[in-house]
Amino acid sequence: MQKQKILAFFGHHKCASTFMLSFINGVCDLAGLKHAHYHSPKMWGYESDFNLDKAVDQNKLQFVSYTGADLKFVGDVDRFRGVHIVRDPRDIAISSYFSHRNSHSTKGWPELAEFRKDLIRLPKDEGILENFKFTAKLPVDGWTTNLFDTMMEWNYNLENIMEIRFEDLVQEPYQTILEMFEFLGLVESSEIYPSGLSSLWRYSIRKYLSRQINWLQPISSLPAWVFLLIVYNNRFTKLAGGRKKGNEDKTSHYRKGVPGDWKNHFNERHRQYFKEHYNDLLVKLGYESGTDW
Repeated sequence: MQKQKILAFFGHHKCASTFMLSFINGVCDLAGLKHAHYHSPKMWGYESDFNLDKAVDQNKLQFVSYTGADLKFVGDVDRFRGVHIVRDPRDIAISSYFSHRNSHSTKGWPELAEFRKDLIRLPKDEGILENFKFTAKLPVDGWTTNLFDTMMEWNYNLENIMEIRFEDLVQEPYQTILEMFEFLGLVESSEIYPSGLSSLWRYSIRKYLSRQINWLQPISSLPAWVFLLIVYNNRFTKLAGGRKKGNEDKTSHYRKGVPGDWKNHFNERHRQYFKEHYNDLLVKLGYESGTDW
């Protein structure tokens, strides 16, 4: 008997995970889909071959988010229909430096609480270099995520997993989100006006009743305007308290909101270190074609 396809979001640290999780939670709430988020196999009680696909079955999930996406812990990847988001590793390194130093919660992350003391003590350039090493390993609550290794080892040619760049999501959020959820099969194919009104009524009823009862059946798809509305409600300006993209607040989790910021912070020592350790990853992801950057 063929097992049910599971919808999935596969992501990595500092690759729009906070935005995507907020978005997915909103969609799953409206559609009545049971969703869970894991940032490491430790969260689902990994032992031996108890991989993500088995955790999904055990918890009867219909949508799963795995934001420490490591292919060797997914299990039967063919069971999933999902999206996978990557970002320029140099921007991950800079975004994580400011986040690790200033804004990211240390709740349940004792390794970051300890490392933050070093980042506060060190001059910026030294701190960025040390953060390269910490972010590459990314120890979280006793589990070593090996961030850059998992990005390098991911299979980017899976027909059932749509590959998305963080940069496209930032530059064209409405179009990119619609394409992602069309791929997942959650966007209604018919977009005539009366259908939209009917959908609004159904979702309003669902939201009210979901607080009272638990027997509502999942909705198979949502109209496009629902996704666009959720994107609008999670736009950078709103999440950043009114700040526009490009206006930096180093203490905010939503610090700047623009790609390519690594160029404003890398010195020659940073460039050489990254070329030596992670240039193959930059080439594999298509951010560079060689070492001439």
